[in-house]
Order: sequence, then C-alpha cells, then structure tokens
Amino acid sequence: MAFTVEQLSPFNKQVAAGYKTADLKNNLALVNDYLTGKTNSLTALTSTYDNYYFKDLTMLLKLPHQWDQNDQLVLDVITSAAVWTSVMNSFIVRLAQKVDASGTEQDWNDGLAFLQNHVTLIEVFYFLLNSRNPFGEEKETKNTIQLKWLKDYLVAADKNTVTALIKQYSGVYDQYSKSGFNPYFLGLLMECLPAEVDGYLQSNLEDGQLFNLGAIYPALNYNGEKYLAYIIERIKVHQGYSKDRTNVEDRFFVLMMLQYKHPGSVNDLLIAVANDYLSLYPAINKDGWERTINDGKDRYIMSTLAGKILMEADPVSTKEKLWDLIQQTKYLHQTLLNLLVNTFRAEALPFLLKALKASTDDVTYHEYVLDLIKKFDSDKHNEALWELVLHKSKQVRQLAVQELGQAENAIEKTTVLLNHKRTDVRQTAAQILSIIPSREAKAVLRKAIAGEKNDDARDVMLLAVAEELYANMDDDMLAQVVADARERGKLATPLEAWLSEDALPALYYSNGKQLSNDEVRFLLYRMSRVKTMRSDLEARLVINRLDKERSAGFALHLIKLFIDKETRPEHKYLLALSALLGNEAVADKIRITIDKWIDDSRFKMAEYGVGALALQGSNKALRWVELYSRKYKTKKANVGAAALLALEAAAEELNITVYELGDRIVPDFGFEGLFREFTIDGDNYRAFIDSNFKIAFFNDDNKKLKAIPASAANELKDEFKAIAKEVKDIVKSQSSRLEHYLVVQRRWNKEQWEQFFLTNPVMFIYATKLLWGIYDNGVLKQCFYSQEDTTLMDAEDNEISIESTAQTGIVHPLQLSAEELKKWQRKFFDLSIEPVFQQLDRNIHPLAPEHK
Repeated sequence: MAFTVEQLSPFNKQVAAGYKTADLKNNLALVNDYLTGKTNSLTALTSTYDNYYFKDLTMLLKLPHQWDQNDQLVLDVITSAAVWTSVMNSFIVRLAQKVDASGTEQDWNDGLAFLQNHVTLIEVFYFLLNSRNPFGEEKETKNTIQLKWLKDYLVAADKNTVTALIKQYSGVYDQYSKSGFNPYFLGLLMECLPAEVDGYLQSNLEDGQLFNLGAIYPALNYNGEKYLAYIIERIKVHQGYSKDRTNVEDRFFVLMMLQYKHPGSVNDLLIAVANDYLSLYPAINKDGWERTINDGKDRYIMSTLAGKILMEADPVSTKEKLWDLIQQTKYLHQTLLNLLVNTFRAEALPFLLKALKASTDDVTYHEYVLDLIKKFDSDKHNEALWELVLHKSKQVRQLAVQELGQAENAIEKTTVLLNHKRTDVRQTAAQILSIIPSREAKAVLRKAIAGEKNDDARDVMLLAVAEELYANMDDDMLAQVVADARERGKLATPLEAWLSEDALPALYYSNGKQLSNDEVRFLLYRMSRVKTMRSDLEARLVINRLDKERSAGFALHLIKLFIDKETRPEHKYLLALSALLGNEAVADKIRITIDKWIDDSRFKMAEYGVGALALQGSNKALRWVELYSRKYKTKKANVGAAALLALEAAAEELNITVYELGDRIVPDFGFEGLFREFTIDGDNYRAFIDSNFKIAFFNDDNKKLKAIPASAANELKDEFKAIAKEVKDIVKSQSSRLEHYLVVQRRWNKEQWEQFFLTNPVMFIYATKLLWGIYDNGVLKQCFYSQEDTTLMDAEDNEISIESTAQTGIVHPLQLSAEELKKWQRKFFDLSIEPVFQQLDRNIHPLAPEHK
C-alpha cells in the first residue's frame, strides 16, 4: 500500500510556494517516489538546510493509535538521517498539537513511545515548552493533554533533571546553551515545584553582569518585599563596580522598574545612576545614539530622563552639570534642551545658542533650536542665524537664507562674507543677497561676479542680476565676459583632452564673424555647468548671436563625439549644446541614442535624451517627445515623465496646453490646405494624402496617378519619399493620441478643430474616419462625419456647420443610445469608412443610473 499522487497533492502544493535549492528539489522527487511506492529506499536523500520543508509531511499523518503502513512511510522520511535534525522540533510540536486537537492521552503515549526511539524526554519537554509564547501568561489556563504531560514530567523529574531545566531556562537566551528566562516555565514551577521557585528567580536575577531584566517584574510580583530588598542590595554592590555604559544603563533600567512598582523606594539610587549616566554622556554622544527608557508614564531618551531626575532633586547644580556637558559634546538632545527651557525659561538661552553650533547635520535639530531661541530673544535669534551661515552643513546653512534676506543689516554682513575664505560661505552669502530686492544688493553682486572663481557661488550671483546685467548686451560686453572667464582661469585648457577647439567645425555669429577658440571654449565651459537639459545663462549670450543655419555641422560633430565617447553622464552638456544648435539630423541621432539607452536600461540618460529633443525644438523632435510621453506612461515611467515635463516646458514657453502643442507639431509638409501643387515639364500636378495615409498624385485632368511622373527631378522624388516616411511616423503617434482624446474627452473650439482637421493633409484623413460630436457644456448635441470634400454631414446626410461657440470632440459610444449607435454603425458600414481605432464598436460597460 502507498500514497496516490492526489493524496500527496496538499503537501506538494504547500511546499511549491517557497524557494528551494537544487538539493531540496532532488530530495522532494525522491520522497514523492518513496511515498507513492515507486522506490523503497531513502539512502539517496542528501542533507540540505532547507530540508525543514519536510515538516509539512505531518499533514499526511493520522493520530498515533491509527498509524498504518502509509503513516510509517511518512515517519520513515521524517526520521531519516538527512531530514530528522531539520524537522524534529517542528514535528514534535505539531504532533502534540494534533493530539491536543482531536486525540487522547493514549495517542500521546503512543506518540511518545515512537519519539523515544529518536530523542530523550527532556528534549521533548524543551521543544514543547519553547513553542509556547515566552512573553505570554505565566500560567496556562487550558489544561490540554500537552500541558498535563509537561506538569507530570516536571513533578516526576529527578533532582538532576530539574537542575538541568532550571539552567536551561535561566539568564539570557543563548542559542548554544540556554533558552533564557521563561515566564511560562516559572508558572509551571510555581504550580508543580514551588520549592524551586526562589532558586529559579535568584539564578535569573544574578545572571550576567547585573540582572536579567526580564525576570525582575515576575520576581517582584512573586514576592515584592523580599526581592525589592534583594535587588536594591545587588544594585548597591554593583554601584561600586566598573561604571561602563552597559553597567550604568542596566542599573538605570532596573531602578526605573523598582520605582514604578514601589514609588519612592529608590530615589537616592536613581540620583546616583543619573549622575553616572551623564558622566558617560560625552562618550555616548560621540557614539551617536542613545537608548530609550520608560518611567511608567512616558518614554524618554536616557539623557533626558537622567536630567529630569537630577533637575527635580537640585536644579541649580544640574544646570551647571549640563553646561559642562554641552562644552564637551557635539550637542545635547533636543528633549534635554526642552527640559532646560521649561525649567529655566530665558536663562536657558546660552544652552540654545551653544546647541545651534552643534556639528550635527540634522536640519530638524537646528530648526527646533531656532524655534526655541525665537521664543525668548529676536536679536539673539538673528545672531544665531548669521552663525548658521558658517555651518559646515549645506542644509543647515539653508535654514538661515530666507530669514536673513529680510534682516536689516543683511547687505552689510553679506558683503563681508563674500570675501570669506570658504567657498560654501560665499555661496550662501550670494544666496542671501539674491533674494534682497534692493538695487544696493544687486550692485554688490555685480561687483563680486567678475572676480568670483568658484562657479557655484558665481552662478548664484549671476542668476540674481543677469536680467539687468545682460539686458543691453553688445559685442564689447560679451568680449569682456569671455575675458573675465579667461582671467579667472576657466579657459586655460580644453574641458576634455579630445575636445580641442581646433578640431571642431567653425561657428559663426549672425554677422558672419567666426568665433575664436576662446569664445568656443567659453561656450563649452558654460554649457558644462548645466545639470539638466537646458541652456546656461551665459552660454545663451553666445547662442543667441549665432548663425543657426551654419551651426548644424558643429552640432552634428558634437553629438557624434558624445556617442563615440560612450555617452557618459558627465558629458551630457555636449548633448544639450548639440540639441540647441542642431537641425533635424541631430534630432534623429538623439532619438536613435534614446532608444539604445532604453534597450540598455540606461533610463536616466534616456530622460536627458528626451529633454534634449525638446531643446532641439523642431516639430519632428517634439513629435518624438510626445510619443515617448505616451509610450512610457506606465512602463519605464521615468522616461515618460521626463518627456511630459519637457513638453510642458515647451508648451509653457508658447503659452498653450500640452494638447495644443501636440496639434501644432503635426507638420503640413508645405501643403496649401490638403494639396501641394508642383510642375513637371510644364504640366501641373497635385500631391495629397489618401485614405490609406499614402502619398498620392493627381494630374491636371484630376486623374489619379500610380506614382509621381518618372520625369520628376530626383530632388522632388526624394522630398516626397521623405514625406511618405514621416507620414508613417505621424500615423503611429496620432492614432493612439486621438484614441486617448476619445477616452479623456478632449474638446476643440470651432477654429482649433477646423484648423487642425480640415486644413492639415494628414489629420484630415482622421477627420473622415471618425464620428464627431458638437457639445454644449459637456452635453452631446449633434453628431456628424466629414466627407472627402470637407463637407460636414449628419446621419441623414444633411450638411451642418459648427457654431462659433460650440465645442467639438470625438464621440464615445457611451454617449449614444442603443438606437443611435446602431444607426451610426450602419452608416459607417454603408460608407465603407474604415476606423483608425475602435470607436463605435469598442467594448463598453454602461453604469446603472444609481451608480453614475
């Protein structure tokens, strides 16, 4: 007899969810074969740490008195040499639980008889007791078979066994020798062996350097008078021992327990331990962390509770002690400062001013201290803010910037700080001046800009005054800006060894003058300052004067260099500058590189790439940005988000919505309306986009041609090929874009709709393939479709017009009654209108009126 595969299914399903090593997978196959009778040996099983999964075989076992041949197969696996040590604990506990649930004492005795072939009874006791919650009740109320056996075993145990058990359940847990103090074991002793209780408690109270803290409450509950005196005596003895941190903290914890259980009993000892703790505080503060402690009502940082205890006993000497401490430490904890403020009010101000100089970078700490100072003395508060300007932490310095921008003597003090030897201090001073609106502050910044060698500090100054500084920039002023950069040592060498200006294509100003090497180097240097895809403020002084038509070669060379040098993040300024100066060839290079970055999971670089496309700014580039914003809306969402931000920035620049920008960037390819006329050999022709989004041609007799006449110039043929290719790209983006507009129910006013759909050669084809609606305050008033001659027709083929105040949108089938929907579906079928996406036949799920 053996198990069927179906009988083993619950076990295999339970095991399937977890991670398994190759050895375990092999063991599982061997065990399944053994249990189903395919094999009769388990010698091939190997030891592996995850053999603990076989504990779940207990689900296949019946109660011990019912064990048969199949149960014996399971027991063979569980007790096999390779498996037993991994599962014996769990197996014994689960067996006891199974008997408690539905068995009898005879089942337990039969089970014990089996277990004694593999473990000792004291091990069974350990496993069962350890399975109970050691933090639960000291006594078990439900008298189960398992509990009865534990009690019987303890009562019958000899002296050596009891001693071994007490040792096992004394002290702190040690995985090799002790289970640690166990309240449940204490409960068993109290009921079964009351004479052993004092010995058990005492062995725990004397454990380790001082006390096993977990045993104190049980001891006090058992005999408060005896153990209170005993513990106090032990503390007094240990008070004279080494006063290291662990010793002092343990005494502190124990004394707070005693004070909570017996208020007033240990006042003097608490004062002593509080003094001991604060004496160690400089070293503890240096470690950077403190333990918390409970006084029975609230939880405190240990230094704060020590201060509170001493403050209640002797406030004056405690204040002096804390003043000595704050000289020796990085900082006093903010709750300790708050204790000082609550006790001494304004007299605590020196502590707060000292604390503000703390070397900690924790901004919230400095914010807290500043708020405390502000309560007492506004002048001291301002002095403190100026002290923060000198702090080593940038985040802490920033706390002072906004407030100091409004201080009365801000210009005078920051003027001095602009000459400070530390760059970060000069930068902070510049930030303060930059938010002061006065002409005097701007004058100080302008004077400092030319000589400031640190770019970060200089950029802060520059941003504050650039508008007026460069408002009337002429060639001489630009030359001076470049000369100042040279004087500061910024143009001494190329930015990269491989970026020599001599090897770069020439750049020209719009007046025809070629840029010098210094001017090109200045442009590259300033663009290297940008952290995102944008132009630098001073780089724009050059860029705005360039002949953009003649910059294309320079831009293409830069993007190729960027790609050749493995598109590293530190070189992204080349990407930005090539985008700013480049034409659509550069945009194509950027797009191809973005796709490679996405394939290579370089998503941060892809974000920079879409930003660069937006910088390039051509309709073609912006179409790609718009595509990325939709394509990666959920997957690789950071790329999509970056693209959307780039579009929003471009739209904001034009003062239009992102949707309107999307309409604007669809090209018309130079068509006049829906056609483009051209002449070949004196004959007139017209190009248009047909219903399949293909380029098509009419001759002068309105006859549709299969292709452009063979005699057309190659240049014209290539132009139409390029248009055909780009139309394919547009269709890829516009079909999904318009379906999105269907879902979000975008609306166009009359002028916008007619301009976009009736005059653009590509979008007109979409106009003829969709059902449109005229809306008033969001309510559908009339449906129409567009014929190939741009006439707008209703369902009865009556010509209609859009009123100037109306809104137009793509009709969603949910907006139509069942009858109207069928009518329009039939109409589109009769007209052979092929939808560009599912509109009238899309799946819909109407809501019941009460759910709307």
